[in-house]
Formats: sequence, structure tokens, C-alpha cells
Amino acid sequence: MTKKLIIAALAAVFALSAAGCAQKADNVDSQNGAARTETPQEDNVSYSENVDMDKVDGTEASSSSDKDEFDGKLTKANITIEDAKVIDYEDEKVAVISFKYKNTADEKQQFTSSLRARAYQNGAELRPVVVNGVEGIDLMSQTEYVDPGKTITVQQTYRLEDESEMTVEVEDFVGGESIADPLVKVFTF
Repeated sequence: MTKKLIIAALAAVFALSAAGCAQKADNVDSQNGAARTETPQEDNVSYSENVDMDKVDGTEASSSSDKDEFDGKLTKANITIEDAKVIDYEDEKVAVISFKYKNTADEKQQFTSSLRARAYQNGAELRPVVVNGVEGIDLMSQTEYVDPGKTITVQQTYRLEDESEMTVEVEDFVGGESIADPLVKVFTF
């Protein structure tokens, strides 16, 4: 009986210590997670320095859109829809779009924090695609914090459905709603 009591006591101590360790690990993870989401990007990190459409090995798209349609001021930024190239990436055709982004707000902000860019073909919205390891492309540029008055170039990539024309739109996006007419540029391949 004493042997069974000692084994049961040891099992209870082991179970309690394991539960305590797991709870401590959860607290550490949640604290680290909170720190990661609350800490802005370091000031010395510049993803946009890696953006260079001239280095992107692909077919350049053309556009006959009027500059007034794709270059303008939105609520907290001046935006220009610049260039588009088509690349072959993992056996698919992918459009790489570059945007000139100037922060006109009073505080640091990201391209993705207040704007929404979308691309369409044949009336259907194109799916964004993550492209890694392609020279001249750095999709992290759209998450870079930009000081007030500063300008960077950002990129987004979309999986193409075919070779028909592609329409790119950028609009203010605050609180889940569009608050102004979008800037629009149509590209042909």
C-alpha cells in the first residue's frame, strides 16, 4: 500500500509540474507574441532598397492609361501605379506591380495599413501570390514603416489567369471601407 501511495504522490507531483511548465511556456509565447505585434519594424530595416523593377527578369507590360487615373493623392498618401512585368514563377505566370508610395500622414505608416491594391482580369479579382528569391522583388516592402513625407517603392504580385489585359486599382481603405475613388491603371501584355 505504501508503494502505491508513493507512486500516486509522485505521479501527482509530476502532473502538476508538467502543467506548470506548460502554463509558463504559454505565458512566455503570448508575451513574445504581444511584443512582436506591438514592436514596430526597426528604423534601420529597409525592404524597399531591394525593390528594383529593372532587375526583375520578365516581360514588361504596357499601358495607355491617362496619368490622372493612376497617379494621385489619397487620404494619407500620394500613390503612383508604376510598372508591371510578367514573370514565370513555379510554372505559373505572375504579374509584378510596382507602386510609388509617399506617406502624407503625420505619423509613420505602411502601404498595407491604409491602402488596398487589387488586380483584375476578365472581371475577376486576381489572387495575390507570394514570390520568394527573385532578384528585384521584395514583397516585404509593402509592410515597411515609412516616415511622414518620405517616399518608397513597393511591390505586389498576382497570379495571372491568362494574357488578357489586367486592371490594377489602389484605394483608401480605412476601417474596412473605401473612402475615395480608386486610382486605376490598365496593363496589356
